[in-house]
Formats: sequence, structure tokens, C-alpha cells
Amino acid sequence: MVTDNRLHPRVKTDFEAEVLPSIGGELKVPVVNISIAGLMIRATQRDFNQILSAREQLEQSKPTELHIQFNIPHAQDGSGSVCLKIYCRAIYVRRKSQNHYIIGFKFLDMTEADEAVIQQYVRQQLTHL
Repeated sequence: MVTDNRLHPRVKTDFEAEVLPSIGGELKVPVVNISIAGLMIRATQRDFNQILSAREQLEQSKPTELHIQFNIPHAQDGSGSVCLKIYCRAIYVRRKSQNHYIIGFKFLDMTEADEAVIQQYVRQQLTHL
């Protein structure tokens, strides 16, 4: 059995996010998992190229930073959601196949209210495991 020694537990998700590169536009991508510290998305080759092109147009030596917006389920019965828009930095990229990447983002700037919503979602998901 593998032990997860992360400071903040991750939970699998079933919702999408909009990645908002600083050069404009938006990409809808599935969120693989989330924790209070960040989230992981699944991206196609096209999505991946658009995310990286934002960094290249700004400055190659800087990390990829952008806003990610998503509706996170909030009510106990799953009927409600809260829209969060959080500034993030890409900290992990892995190519899973020819047209499939996973990208991990660290939350850089979020409000206490955003943090509370994510914390509640994570706790709720952990109790249903």
C-alpha cells in the first residue's frame, strides 16, 4: 500500500475549469484533483500548446502563471456550486500519451473565502471515500 505524505490531501474531482492565459482566450479542461494548495488538470496537446504559448509570449525564463476559474460543488447534496477564480503557477507537467498531458498548478493568490470553500469540498469528499 502506498502512503500519501502530502501536507494537503488531494481528492478526485468531477468538474471542469477554464484556464485563462494572460494573452487572452480561455480553455475548458477537466480537473483531475484538487487540494487546498492547488489542482491538477488534464490537457490535450492543443490545450498544452496554448498554455505554454502564453508563457513564451511573456518571457521564457518566467514560470507559467495564469488564472483558473471553476465552479466547485458547495452544497451537501451537490446541488449548489461556487465560482472561484484563482491565480496559479504551473509546477508540474507530465506527458501521459501523445495527445494527453497532466498539469499541476499551485494556488498563488486566493481569498480566505475561496480557501474555506475548497477546504469544505475536500473534507466532504474525504468523508465519502
